Amino acid sequence: MKNYKSGFTLAEVLITLAIIGVVAAITIPALVSKYQEVLYKAAYKKAFSDVNNAFQMLLNDGVLNQITWDNIDDDGNIVSGVSTSYRKNFRLLTNYMKVTKTCFDGADDTPCWQCIDAEQGQGGNADFKGNSSNCPRYVDSFVDSSGRAWSTYAFSMGNSNENVFIVDINGHKAPNELGKDRFPFSMKPHNKGTINLPDAPVNIRPTYEYDISTKERWCPSGKCYYYSWLFGKK
Repeated sequence: MKNYKSGFTLAEVLITLAIIGVVAAITIPALVSKYQEVLYKAAYKKAFSDVNNAFQMLLNDGVLNQITWDNIDDDGNIVSGVSTSYRKNFRLLTNYMKVTKTCFDGADDTPCWQCIDAEQGQGGNADFKGNSSNCPRYVDSFVDSSGRAWSTYAFSMGNSNENVFIVDINGHKAPNELGKDRFPFSMKPHNKGTINLPDAPVNIRPTYEYDISTKERWCPSGKCYYYSWLFGKK
């Protein structure tokens, strides 16, 4: 009597492979996205820790400038939005961090900050795009030894000015998007709101002391965990 070994037919094997393929197509992108998010979060926390340590040393040395609202540089030229005192404080940070390249005074031959098509902005607003006067000609920026890029940026409303500076945790590499690999910080006299000038900064904090869950200029994706990635949920 012949013994027959049980097995799968070709059709069964193909159906099984097709199911595996569908499941993989659904789950793998989500897993990759989640893994990338974990990396962004860790890099954001590290950037905040490093710049905060540098700022505390700067504060302890007593060399910080009181932030005043002006947009005139040392030569009397108009500078886009960023106050001169704020720019000076930003530049001082480079004395307390490991920096490989600085781009000050309109140096844009080989810019430290990736500008062209870097940010989408909500409602067509230019934000570090090639056609924006804010970048690269009128901003101060530098690159640190970890390959992170840092740049000043001013956003003003009425008599208040946030005087933001932004870190790109992976330099010129994509996606160059706020809330993903770019995060805004401010030198603040407190932990909330904007700086009402003139003011003396005492710490560095995320510009927004909350997470953003809607699409806007400072959060193109509608999912920006500016606060909770650093300090946990409130």
